[in-house]
Amino acid sequence: MVKVRKSVGRKDIDRARSRYEEAPQYDVHHLVKERYPTFDAALADLDDALCTIALFATLPAAGRVSPEHTAESKKVMKWWQQYVAHSHSLQKGFISVKGVYFQAQIQKHTVTWLIPHAYTQDVPKKVDFRVMLTFLEFYTAYVKFVLYKLYKEAGLAFPPASPDTTSQFFELVGSDNEGPLSGLSLCLRREASYSWLDFAACAAGARIVDEAACTHVVADRVLKELDESKEHVQPQWVIDSLNAGRAKPCAPYKPGENAPPHLSPFVEPDEEEEGDDSDSDDEAEAPSPKPEKEAKDMAKMLMSKKAKRLYGRMQHGRERKQAAVARLRKRRELLAARSRQ
Repeated sequence: MVKVRKSVGRKDIDRARSRYEEAPQYDVHHLVKERYPTFDAALADLDDALCTIALFATLPAAGRVSPEHTAESKKVMKWWQQYVAHSHSLQKGFISVKGVYFQAQIQKHTVTWLIPHAYTQDVPKKVDFRVMLTFLEFYTAYVKFVLYKLYKEAGLAFPPASPDTTSQFFELVGSDNEGPLSGLSLCLRREASYSWLDFAACAAGARIVDEAACTHVVADRVLKELDESKEHVQPQWVIDSLNAGRAKPCAPYKPGENAPPHLSPFVEPDEEEEGDDSDSDDEAEAPSPKPEKEAKDMAKMLMSKKAKRLYGRMQHGRERKQAAVARLRKRRELLAARSRQ
């Protein structure tokens, strides 16, 4: 690259172009094989790679992030979603402020990743994208290795044809449409035509069709005219049905209505809470001190380094005072016992 820049500085564009084209090419395949000697080890470490690739798939082409980086990331994420939907591996989903969390079970390994919302991203200037792009290059090659193995085991060609959505991929390769929404056909209206929603619906066993042939219309705004022969739901209904393992009632999810609370399926109930539910209502339970401890830990996490040091010194001083009081109390008890003798 130094020679290329020198040629550009001398305004010898033809020489710079030829030198750039003749530059040696490299790959990171050997690094992937060294880092993950077995396929089982590769499956166990997919979370960070998928999150990074999904992030770059939403970034605009600016600065060091080129259109090729964005296009390649989108393509790899599309391949991953198509395999997860085809293998019926998707287990959970959750719509959050950051994006949409998904969790799949791939050969006894739990894989969780985040798909950011498709909004215009403001690329921060303080982020060193040279380092980030190095990770992206490695992660892309690594996920392609994993996908090649998974597609071959599923009897699918790799790389697959690259349709825009998961539903179009199903039209090419076919699907048995098994899942919580099996037997249902959905129409995603224009404002609800999210790629993650198309993926979640197909992974749950639904078919994506036109509005004339659908049983459920998924809309993300109030509709002036409703076809009474069809059910009308919000996008949250698809994710809640996936988490529940069955199609939820449609009435609470009508467009424009306040949908039921969207609870995270990644939070498991505490054993103590399950025990409380099994007890009778007549028994009075002591209040759990857990919320106070969690609030104190959260407040400590939000402290600055200087405040943490000061807090630590204060706690150390209190512990020393309590230890001194305990020693004095013990000494008084010993003196009192001797005086009685």
